[in-house]
Amino acid sequence: MVLPLLVACGGDKGDSGDDGGLAPDIAGRFNMVVLGVVGCESDPSWIDDWARGRLDISGSGSSLTWDFGDDLVFPGGIESDGEIRFSGSFDWQGASLSVSAAGQAEVAPTDPGDGSQMLLTGDITAVVQQDGQEDCTIDGPFEATELVDIE
Repeated sequence: MVLPLLVACGGDKGDSGDDGGLAPDIAGRFNMVVLGVVGCESDPSWIDDWARGRLDISGSGSSLTWDFGDDLVFPGGIESDGEIRFSGSFDWQGASLSVSAAGQAEVAPTDPGDGSQMLLTGDITAVVQQDGQEDCTIDGPFEATELVDIE
């Protein structure tokens, strides 16, 4: 009689665990950097002032929460191919901003190379409306690096 042998393996950050491998697990804390802007007279404050710095992502698959702090929380998701997205609206500096972002998640090696971390890259767009009128649209590439403990 032959008994089947079951082996359990621990996953890495690129595995999704209980979702059958459908979408990478990107839940965690990140450092977000906006790499430049175009539009709105190149005033980076429309994106950079709220998006730069700590970003906490929770949830999985199509039910992710992107938390930039200061009550700026957006719904979003990630696809099985690592495509990420989030969007939402809020008031900022006396204007209404409608924000959308899309990009890609990938696993990147850490320095000194003894682990891995998630790297999120993409583009973020904010439509600025003042007094009920569309004022301008600003776009900027972003990079968010997962903050991990390296021992």
